[in-house]
Amino acid sequence: MRQLYSLEFIEFWALYPRRVNKQAAWRAWLKIADRPSLDMLIESLDWQREQPGWREDGGKWIPYPSSWLNGRRWEDEPCDVAPSRPASLGPVYHGWECPHEPACHARHYCALKSAREAEAMTA
Repeated sequence: MRQLYSLEFIEFWALYPRRVNKQAAWRAWLKIADRPSLDMLIESLDWQREQPGWREDGGKWIPYPSSWLNGRRWEDEPCDVAPSRPASLGPVYHGWECPHEPACHARHYCALKSAREAEAMTA
């Protein structure tokens, strides 16, 4: 038996960058009683599609559409993307501020510097 989907769902499905597990996405779609307009969903997808996590590794980190819907991911807010920096500085922790050097642009520099100093003391 062929499944009938709403036109809005078909449009959402066509625009979602990872089209897997359509039945689960359809069930999630039907569960959302206060679903926003399709325009709002598309607007959210437009900026989320450009996020680094969605673009790297061939889209490996794009959530399944059912997870996106169940998690109400259209309510997410865009975050500032950290500037490019050498991988040797380690991971970026968003919102972390250097307590030692107000002009520290590398964010993690002081923690890295402290770890190196501690390592040098024990060597």
